[in-house]
Amino acid sequence: MTGAAQCVVPAGASARCVRAEFYLFLLIVVSVPLAMGPYTAPEPLKWLILDTAAPALLCVWWLRRTGSAGLILRADPITWGLLACLGAATLSVFSAINPGLSVVSISKGLGLLCVYFLAANAPADDRDRDRILWALSGCGLVVALYGIAQHFGYDFYPWASHAELPARRAYSSVGHPTFAASFQAIILPVTVWLGLTRPSRRARAIAFAVALVQLAHVQFTGARGPALALAMACVVIAALVLFDAGRAKRGAAIVALLLLGVAILVVGRAWHEKRSDPLAIREGGLTLRINTWETASRLFVAHPLLGVGAGNYPVASPAAWNELEAYHFMRHNRLNEQVHNEYLQAAAEEGILGLGALLFLVVFSLRQAFRVARSAALTREKYLGLALLASLTVAYVDAFCNFTLQVASPAVALWTLLGVVTFTAHSARAE
Repeated sequence: MTGAAQCVVPAGASARCVRAEFYLFLLIVVSVPLAMGPYTAPEPLKWLILDTAAPALLCVWWLRRTGSAGLILRADPITWGLLACLGAATLSVFSAINPGLSVVSISKGLGLLCVYFLAANAPADDRDRDRILWALSGCGLVVALYGIAQHFGYDFYPWASHAELPARRAYSSVGHPTFAASFQAIILPVTVWLGLTRPSRRARAIAFAVALVQLAHVQFTGARGPALALAMACVVIAALVLFDAGRAKRGAAIVALLLLGVAILVVGRAWHEKRSDPLAIREGGLTLRINTWETASRLFVAHPLLGVGAGNYPVASPAAWNELEAYHFMRHNRLNEQVHNEYLQAAAEEGILGLGALLFLVVFSLRQAFRVARSAALTREKYLGLALLASLTVAYVDAFCNFTLQVASPAVALWTLLGVVTFTAHSARAE
């Protein structure tokens, strides 16, 4: 594997088959957030698609190019970070209480890794990359329209046996309002980028309309973590725009004020929709997280190198509960299966190796997106770098208070955009 910028199709390969592979990839990316079935909760169905279709398509893509001297994969520090995360999860099997749970977790990571490789290597040019972003935005529009319809009392799916929250929270096909908001917040910056950079006035209008619908959906969910993450991303981009404005200070100031206004609107509406006190103490949201964070910290201290095994937090956590967590389980007969903090969960389940791999991925993916924004020759590519930086910021900030990377819909959006960062960085380098 190397960091070259081209992935050449072998001589004699059918152009029609190559395009079919690319559009099948788009179908996988779009089908995961939209998948629902009549006999099962949506989340297992989404992971089934990721665990089977994505690896199968990558195998076909690879085998069709095997033996070609032109087969060169696009790879960069993001690639090594994702491989390190999967490697740390694999090593944690040796310390796992239940290795079967680790295998399930590893299979999910492998499916997402295949999505990343396809997003980084399947596009033939920048137009294919833009098609990926349009597909994500279109999927976000469908998810948003369904969620908004739920908020106003219109639904077609029997959620009663699957959903733990009222339909007015607009969980849509994602199945949970927090992660529906996470999904929308991650892809919203690239939708705005499409609206800013399309040559057609009609395409720009469509993209901005989609962004407004997605923003409305985020607000109706009442999800505070994604809303706060989106607001922080707006602040970061506003600061970067002002810093890099040069002579265009007035225009940059207007853009920055608009971004800050969106940030305030999103956060205020999310808190109002949830009817929450400022720190979410009244309904126990913050207290629940602090308890699980303490439990995860104790597990990390007890198993610092390899952790308790990927996916093993639910079975390992009772030994590290404090009194409040034990009482919560006794009264509600409910086990917290996630830490509600991706960084602490990586530390507890995969030890210092897993935490280090995740932090490596976070730092270097943000660095790659920032490099695209700073060094791209074209203005539209600079804006794309800023949009990707905002999307990654949303995901990584949200991961401090939720388990966004373990839910199929926001995870497939993030891994796809990581692939887009790799593709764009190599395209800029080739130019």
